[in-house]
Amino acid sequence: MAQETDVNNQATDAVTQVNVQVLDSAPSLATGQTFSSMAHATGLAFQNAVAAQQQVTLSSGVSAARGTSLILNLDVAEDSTQTAKVNMSDTPDLETALATLRVAMGLAKTPRG
Repeated sequence: MAQETDVNNQATDAVTQVNVQVLDSAPSLATGQTFSSMAHATGLAFQNAVAAQQQVTLSSGVSAARGTSLILNLDVAEDSTQTAKVNMSDTPDLETALATLRVAMGLAKTPRG
């Protein structure tokens, strides 16, 4: 049996119902906050992925531009002279021809073979 108090039974009943309602809704509120945090974290992950992809795209464009610039700025006359030297020499095989080309371009000390 409940103890008799000086407080009206209707007031204590209302407070009890509110407390039960708060305790009843706590798990669903916690789940909602968890889902909200997950959605926010997922959004940040996608934003970071897009930013990283943009940086890679920018870097590849810069690399392509730099490579094109290097190709276009080659000294063609000098390269063709070195190639002609290899073509005019008496080289028996491809390995010796490559070694001769390396020596002519200053990439190696002496040809092998």
